[in-house]
Amino acid sequence: MAMKWCDEHWTGLRKSIEDAGMAHLIARGGAAAAQRLKDELAGTATEATFDPLMAAWARIDACFLKPLGPGAALHYMAVPENVCTLCELARMNPQSPEIVTNWVGGSTRDVRAHCVEIGLLK
Repeated sequence: MAMKWCDEHWTGLRKSIEDAGMAHLIARGGAAAAQRLKDELAGTATEATFDPLMAAWARIDACFLKPLGPGAALHYMAVPENVCTLCELARMNPQSPEIVTNWVGGSTRDVRAHCVEIGLLK
């Protein structure tokens, strides 16, 4: 299967982005989000198409996978069930019950700062 966030963590990240004043920047639906990602990969994205929810999600996934090494993404793609990045992070760090909250909050702050930097927020 793949890495696919559970509803609880996806909803939590979305709420964090919305609570930080970025709800109006989130793509309206899956097709719009996919088009924004396609534009970004093609190099045709603009600041106006920046999606803070997708950026925060990608940042968290990248930060999770990086210390696990180059084969980590392939490993998670080969498992027979979907794996939520944040569920896996919590499972790997039972001594740190606040880790998910910290990662979501940190990613939200970083994405918000980027939105300010590129002029999407004041």
